[in-house]
Amino acid sequence: MKRKTISKIIFAAVLFVILALLFLLIVGEILQQKYDYQAYHWEEDFYGKETYAELQIECTAEDKEAIQPVLDFADEAFSYLGGGDKYDLFGKLGVYSYNNYKDVVSENHGIDFLTAKLDGDSGYLWVNSWQNGYDAAGEVTTGCGIHKSRWSLKKTDGEWVVADILEHP
Repeated sequence: MKRKTISKIIFAAVLFVILALLFLLIVGEILQQKYDYQAYHWEEDFYGKETYAELQIECTAEDKEAIQPVLDFADEAFSYLGGGDKYDLFGKLGVYSYNNYKDVVSENHGIDFLTAKLDGDSGYLWVNSWQNGYDAAGEVTTGCGIHKSRWSLKKTDGEWVVADILEHP
């Protein structure tokens, strides 16, 4: 009799643990789906549905070739640590320069092309970018993780330039 009672208690405890784990797995999956859903809609809400939908447009080879100088110039702006007014040097892209950070002696960055579309004298360019600034000891003192940016483009004197930057602060 005593042995049957102990067996029933062990069986009930094991069943309870299995049911609790199953419950946690289900709740975890629901929360994961909710988080992914919110992350997607957060970006869409920030940029606006119409603007965010631009990311689905495939860039033509001609547009990609035409905006390559903009990407090269952006690379220079990100890398710039010298003196002078970064906005005079790089226009809107000056925002990415760490030249005014006294403790930053080197930087590392990435700019990944997502898509672009040019139409007449205007257009847009989407990129993912990240950047870190390092002090003399090699420690990160400033930076940002990977984030999307939409650069509005305009043609000035036959060259494409960044006219405006839209990214979450």
